[in-house]
Amino acid sequence: MLTTPPILLTIPQAAEALAVSRHTIYRLVNDGLLPAVQMGAGTRSMMRVRHADCLKLVNKLATAPALR
Repeated sequence: MLTTPPILLTIPQAAEALAVSRHTIYRLVNDGLLPAVQMGAGTRSMMRVRHADCLKLVNKLATAPALR
């Protein structure tokens, strides 16, 4: 049975989906390469990443010219 991925991923979920570390997800967000949404305010705020944006990033990187 196929399951639909969640629309919003936590930072650990996004890291697992992209097979990178949480630190890398935060860096991608801070560098503007991966959009994120901030939910809540203050010390209880939570950052989330859209699953669709993870897929867009993978497609963008897959079509980028390789570095030599």
